[in-house]
Amino acid sequence: MWTVIYMVQDQSLADNIRSTLEENRIITKVRTLKQRDQEHCCYEILVPSAEVSAAHDMILEAEFKQM
Repeated sequence: MWTVIYMVQDQSLADNIRSTLEENRIITKVRTLKQRDQEHCCYEILVPSAEVSAAHDMILEAEFKQM
């Protein structure tokens, strides 16, 4: 089962997160959500349920390195 672990509004950030996770051998999907009558999209980052904890840790670690 796939689980949403992160949501962003910037496609390039979604792609960066996906790349980071895939480099660490976590299978990742990005799902685009667009609401009716709005131009803006939201991107959901999904991973298999068994990988949620590891994926969260990688995202947090990557964000702290950018600061």
